[in-house]
Amino acid sequence: MYITEENSRHMRAKLIFTVVTLSFMFLKGIAQESILKDEKHQIIKQLLKLKINYEEAIYLQENHEKKVLEKKFPEGIDSLYNKYQSLAKRLKNKENKKVYLDYINKVLASNDPMLEKAYVGTYTYINPLSPDFRPNLSINLAKYYKIVKYSLYERNKDILLPLNDIPFMQNESKLYLESRLIEIP
Repeated sequence: MYITEENSRHMRAKLIFTVVTLSFMFLKGIAQESILKDEKHQIIKQLLKLKINYEEAIYLQENHEKKVLEKKFPEGIDSLYNKYQSLAKRLKNKENKKVYLDYINKVLASNDPMLEKAYVGTYTYINPLSPDFRPNLSINLAKYYKIVKYSLYERNKDILLPLNDIPFMQNESKLYLESRLIEIP
């Protein structure tokens, strides 16, 4: 087969298309990974961890597991709540409100499919040894960011709202209620 000028142009076009496509896929992968590694993301995700720790401490106290509570959370329930609430307040104070709200809006506006696939865990503490524990009660990153936006910035609360107080989370709230899980305000 002889290489003609037309074949040469066609091969160059294919090569350029392939390189551009692979570059785009590579950059998209980096962008997805960068969301999960971003410092703002880590701080926003920390808010959920503090919420879950506080709820777990309440659970342990209500179930008279004082030794486990003292061992796992020696700082005490009030301190856990204060850490949780103070991070929420920090995310919405004058200096940080624009930064974090803009970040959340930017991430949500990206419509990145990764936001639907990346799960942050359960929204409410569930004892993993409980028969009510179901991993499918996890929420994805998109829903979590919407919850943070709604709770802290739209409703101006100092904690993340219970699912049943969030209009767009009514279905998930029903799943938790069906599991006989109690949300701690």
